Amino acid sequence: MTTEFNYELASAIICAVEEVDITKSPDAYARLKEYSTGRSILIRKMRCDSFEQPNATHWVQTANSPRNCPVFPGDTRITAIQVNDLLEEQKIAKAKMEVFLDQEAPHFLHTIMHMDLPPIIDRLRLPVVTTASKQAIQEENQTALEEFISQCCTRTPDKHTLFAEFYDRFQQWLPANERHVWPKKSVAKDLPARHHTVYGHARATYVSNLTLKPAEKEKS
Repeated sequence: MTTEFNYELASAIICAVEEVDITKSPDAYARLKEYSTGRSILIRKMRCDSFEQPNATHWVQTANSPRNCPVFPGDTRITAIQVNDLLEEQKIAKAKMEVFLDQEAPHFLHTIMHMDLPPIIDRLRLPVVTTASKQAIQEENQTALEEFISQCCTRTPDKHTLFAEFYDRFQQWLPANERHVWPKKSVAKDLPARHHTVYGHARATYVSNLTLKPAEKEKS
């Protein structure tokens, strides 16, 4: 991900990213997002003209830390799976494992080639499985504003809340030492798209599609 040239992807289907923290490279994160959802992919080869081709890549990242691959609330591209440590008696030497994988490959390919796929219902061909690991990572990556909305608000389509009331409750919910981090402009800018601000009666500003829960139900 440190170069603009990506000719190795021209014939790639399964692409592996190993032990790399892509959160430290916004450019790499943006490119992986493009590669995982785009219908086509632009191939760049050194000293050659670029060309576009259908995107057949599927991406797998392995890492010891779940933070190496950022998964944010609402993400529909990534499935996160926790792989626990093996017991000592379950471990297989790499050389033997490679032999077993070669033996298993034709059976695996036969299975997936004859598998009935569910109908396409979204922008991805297959639905992304939500796992407990993915849910935990999403919650860990929530901003304070997203956490407040999740805990203290109810999603109510076509019902809005005065921004002033929403902001006051958010400030009360925040720890005192974090309130200065969230001025009104930052809150309005960082609201999720489904809860953007709208103007109502007398040009008052509202937060759309949510209502505040009673204060006694809040959990900070």
